[in-house]
Amino acid sequence: MKQRKPFLARFILVALTVAALILIIYLLFDTAKSRNTIEDSQKLSDLVPQPIEDDSSTHTTNFEVLEDSLKDMGFLITQEYYFTLAEQYTKTKKILFFNAESSFTYSYDGVVEAGVDFNKIEIEKNDDDMKIIIKVPDAEIHNIEIDPDSFQQYDVSNSIWVKIKLQDYNTSLSEFQEKAKETALDKDILNKADKNAQQIITNFVNNLIGSNNNYEIIFE
Repeated sequence: MKQRKPFLARFILVALTVAALILIIYLLFDTAKSRNTIEDSQKLSDLVPQPIEDDSSTHTTNFEVLEDSLKDMGFLITQEYYFTLAEQYTKTKKILFFNAESSFTYSYDGVVEAGVDFNKIEIEKNDDDMKIIIKVPDAEIHNIEIDPDSFQQYDVSNSIWVKIKLQDYNTSLSEFQEKAKETALDKDILNKADKNAQQIITNFVNNLIGSNNNYEIIFE
C-alpha cells in the first residue's frame, strides 16, 4: 500500500498538468480566433460606404463647383423658331426714261436658333440673406439654318432688259435670312430663350445642392 500512494500522486499530477496545458491551448486559440474575427469585421466595414452627413460643408463644396459646371455648358440653344417663309425678290435697272425690273417669289423652310452663352454666367452667394444671385447674359440669335431642299419658286417675271442671274439667288438668300431673323424676333424668341435658360439653371442648381435647400435664386 505504501508503494501505490506515490504512484497515484504522480498520476494525478500528470493528469492535472495535461488538463492545464489543454486549457491554455484552448484559451490561446479562442483569443486568436476572436482577434481575427475583429480584424475581418474591420476590413469589411472599410468596404461599406459610410453615409455622408448633410451639413453646411456639403453645400459649400457644391457652390464652389456650381459656376464652373454651368460655364462648361458653353453656348446653349434654349429656343428655336421653325418657319416657312415666302418672299419676293426684285431686281431693277433704269433704261433711258423708264425702270425695267424682273422678280420672282420664293419660299424656304428653316429654323432660327437662339440661346445664352453660359460661359459668361456669374454667381454670387449671400449666406446672410440665403440668396443665390445669378447674372445671366441676354439671349441672342445664334444661327439661322435654311433647308436648301425646301426651295420653292413662284410668279417669275422676267424682263428682257433685266436678267436674273445665279448671283441674284445668292443675294435673295441673304435677304431671306435677315427676314427670317426679323420674324423670329417678332415672335419673341429672345424673351423665350431667356426664360428657358433661367429654368435650366434653376433645375441645375436644385439638382446640385438639393431642392430642399433654403436658398432663393435671384436672376440678374
